[in-house]
Amino acid sequence: MKTQLLCTFAHLNDVNIVTDYIQQNYTIPESRIFIFAAGHNQNTLYCTYNALYSDRRGQNTISIHRKKFWWG
Repeated sequence: MKTQLLCTFAHLNDVNIVTDYIQQNYTIPESRIFIFAAGHNQNTLYCTYNALYSDRRGQNTISIHRKKFWWG
């Protein structure tokens, strides 16, 4: 099961619509969506989530990379 980290941009007023869209259009194995506010503009939100890998992307959605650290 290969997943990808996606980020969907949303406006504060549309966050419920955007999260519903994400849940309906992507398979999210961990069932978690993290929502962050932009420091310079509190009305701009970033919704990040792990979804099963797919070549298609929704509107206002990008694939992002996270660096996993190993402390061994």
